[in-house]
Amino acid sequence: MRWRSIAWGLGALACAAGLSACVTEPVAGTPKREVRRPTPDATPTRLVLAVDSRASDSNGDGVHETILVTAYVFADPRRFDTPYWPEGSFEFRASSTTSDEVPDARWRHSPEATSQARARFGPGPAFVFALSLDEAGADARLVRGGAVQLRAWFQHSSGERVSTGGEATVRLRG
Repeated sequence: MRWRSIAWGLGALACAAGLSACVTEPVAGTPKREVRRPTPDATPTRLVLAVDSRASDSNGDGVHETILVTAYVFADPRRFDTPYWPEGSFEFRASSTTSDEVPDARWRHSPEATSQARARFGPGPAFVFALSLDEAGADARLVRGGAVQLRAWFQHSSGERVSTGGEATVRLRG
């Protein structure tokens, strides 16, 4: 009896997989729309971060002090479909989640450093940064606090500045 249940479950899974494959096929005769990619001089309108929810211990001292961040910059979504690599600089700020008295940690990446942080992923062009609380000279109370709120800004070479819509919480303990 147990064998039949397993066989039925596998059969149902195979049918579901077959149906999902059919659903993803394009309809014959449907025109293929071209992806609209912004040029580097397009004005940025949105900044989206993908942040690891827990910092890593990059130097083996038992303290999780390095925050891994992938940043996607977008131009006008009515005109462009993908993120892009505009010329400019990034600024990041990590704030304490437990006290307003603890100084923030800050990182500034020049246009040259930003250009060197380019990477390409599934969603498109991105910038990747490893933000070390040690290198930022973070207050020990910030690191001991257990978590930080991370926010970012991108300053385009034209002067336009965009920020994340909110903050990402990053745990500093295992």
